[in-house]
Amino acid sequence: MKRLAIISAVALAIASPAIAEQPAANMEKAATSKTFVTAVTATDMRTSQWIGASVKNGADETVGDINDFIIGSDGRIVAIVAGVGGFLGLGEKNVGLAYGNVDLAKDADGKRVAMVTVTKDELMNAPDFKTDRKTMRDRATDASKAAAETYEKAKENVKSGYDAAKESVKQNYEAAKDALKSDEPKPAETTTR
Repeated sequence: MKRLAIISAVALAIASPAIAEQPAANMEKAATSKTFVTAVTATDMRTSQWIGASVKNGADETVGDINDFIIGSDGRIVAIVAGVGGFLGLGEKNVGLAYGNVDLAKDADGKRVAMVTVTKDELMNAPDFKTDRKTMRDRATDASKAAAETYEKAKENVKSGYDAAKESVKQNYEAAKDALKSDEPKPAETTTR
């Protein structure tokens, strides 16, 4: 499921190169190379690396995780959408956090983390982020569920096909065995004189 989210994020990044913040030097390089970028520099970021990253507050409490990025018409990140509350994605709500209040960094273990300036209670009481579109994580979850359902149906079909074939072979074997028995010559009777 996480792999699908990463693939979705990469596809979105390819379709909209402005998703990743790029220093002005990279923008100039992209413009001089006919708008094709061939590599990520050390200062660039890819959204696919951030989807699912922890969101922590000043008290170093994990208060959610990144579900999506909102990109403005000028190509800059406007907000992150954090999934808060719930357990394993169930009962989770999305909260939009203005990007100016978010610091994307790495923690002491080198893991990506979004540091925010709000408390856990403020996030839980924040208004839901509403959109007419699903977040990348929502789309990945939907795709994963659909794939799991398709897999289960295919597994059931294969099993029922196997069972039907097995029964058919068994019936044909029994019929052939009976046919052979009825076609066997009977031993000649011997008479004693």
